[in-house]
Amino acid sequence: MTSDRQTFIGDEAHLAALLESARTNDPSRWNSWRQANNIERPDLRGADLSNVVLHDVNLQFANLSHAILENARLSATLDHARLDHARLSGARMWNCRLDETQLVHADCRRSQFRGSRIVASNFAHATLENADFERCYLEDTSFDDADLSGASFYQADLWMAFLRHATMTNVNLRGANLHGAKLTGATLTNCDLRRAVLVDSDIQGTTFSNCDIYGVSAWGLTRDEGTLQQNLRVSAKEDAPLYVDDLEVAQFVHLMVCNPRIRDVIDTISRKGVLILGRFTPERKAVLDGLRTRFRDLGYVPMIFDFEKPAQRDFEETVKILAGLSRFVVVDITNPSSSPLEIHATVPEYLIPFVPIIALGEKPFSMFDGLQQRFYWVLDTVEYPSEAALIRNLEDKVIRPALEMEARIMKGRTARPVTRLEE
Repeated sequence: MTSDRQTFIGDEAHLAALLESARTNDPSRWNSWRQANNIERPDLRGADLSNVVLHDVNLQFANLSHAILENARLSATLDHARLDHARLSGARMWNCRLDETQLVHADCRRSQFRGSRIVASNFAHATLENADFERCYLEDTSFDDADLSGASFYQADLWMAFLRHATMTNVNLRGANLHGAKLTGATLTNCDLRRAVLVDSDIQGTTFSNCDIYGVSAWGLTRDEGTLQQNLRVSAKEDAPLYVDDLEVAQFVHLMVCNPRIRDVIDTISRKGVLILGRFTPERKAVLDGLRTRFRDLGYVPMIFDFEKPAQRDFEETVKILAGLSRFVVVDITNPSSSPLEIHATVPEYLIPFVPIIALGEKPFSMFDGLQQRFYWVLDTVEYPSEAALIRNLEDKVIRPALEMEARIMKGRTARPVTRLEE
């Protein structure tokens, strides 16, 4: 330890007791002294503890603001401790507890926190270059505005962690769990994200550049126009380089390239997929189920989707995804509870046959006629007196006209689409 104690502004007795425990390599000296003297909040502000070795010491609620712990060796309980502006560069703090610990503006360059439990702590604005958080549990911990360049979070648990506007260059996040993490405005450059979990993470305004993302799990991401993704390597290290510019697309591309069965499934859906849209009232669902069974018997892959807006996902987006996977769409427009406006947004974007069906005696919603006038791939409405009649005439009234329209679309795909009014 250095002899410079000019910055110490804490309690001399507290510091002397701690240093005696370190000198004798006996943590019980400090722990017992603290208990006997009823020291609830040790005052160690500005203490020089550089190179000190302290194992199994109780530093809960200790005030170590501006303390110097450079190259120290600690295995301590630091729950609710204050280490803001502390100098921890080169410190080895393996298997420590730091629940709700404050490390704001701390200098943690080359610090090692391996295997530590760090919950709801605050590293905001800290310098963490080349810090090591391997296999740490970091739930709800904040690294907002921190410099994490060269840091390692190998297999660390960053569940719901805050990394907003963090600088992350050459960071090892391999196998890290970033479920629900807030990465808003962060910059990740040349990072290793192989097998990392990014489920339900917030990446609004986040930049991912030149990162290795083989095996990443990226589902339910929250993004915006400010999210930038480029040069993301999706292939394994031993394989030829394959790059994409989207985390979620990466998963799909890798499956397509590496899994022939997935390619077969997608090819089957594109050739045999039929989207059936309608309402799931008891009466209407019986018709939809009958259609599904008949389509399946004829070798198609039917997908049924309810008009009613799902609570979990945007209706329009879901319909567009399913329509894009389908050979043609069957729309039951019998007695809708409201005009399914999402159909208006879907039809113009997908040049595939839409076959409307309606129970005899019913009338389509007011705006549906306009779709048939403007877009020739919306076929004439098929009326059916009963479910049995619809199923019986399915091939003649629905499938054959849809396939004929598909052939027409394919023939004229390079020509300008015309409306029925122009025909």
